[in-house]
Order: sequence, then structure tokens, then C-alpha cells
Amino acid sequence: MNAETPGSRRSAWTSYHYARICCTPAARNTKREASTTSQWQPADIAVLETLRVLVNAGNEVYGSDSHWIERRYSATPGSQ
Repeated sequence: MNAETPGSRRSAWTSYHYARICCTPAARNTKREASTTSQWQPADIAVLETLRVLVNAGNEVYGSDSHWIERRYSATPGSQ
């Protein structure tokens, strides 16, 4: 039997990572935005680092813990 490993080309272990920024309703109201979340987007290390910078900036302006990153995993691409 030929088992696939996480590093193989067609791995059964592949998962797809998505992330978005969330904020408290109070921060949303102050910013006059319609939602407390951004759109889900495919997340690699570079995207997560960008989101961390944005969250840190939001927390500086709107208060500690007003913004955070929500992460999600999927077994299939595009199933956000």
C-alpha cells in the first residue's frame, strides 16, 4: 500500500487555510463599517503577517482586543 504523506503532491493531508480580521461592534460603529468581519481570504504566512500588522494598528487606535484574526481550515479549496 502506498500511503501519501503531508509533503506528497496529492496528499490527503492537505488543508486550506483561510483568515479574516474581526472587530468588536463598538469598533465597527466608530469606523462606520457595515460588518464586524472582513472577507475570508486564503492565508499563507505573508497574509497572516499582514493581518497581524492591521490588527495591531486597529488595537492601537480602537483599544486593546478590539481587533483579532479569525482562522479557519478546510479540506477543499474555495470552501470558505
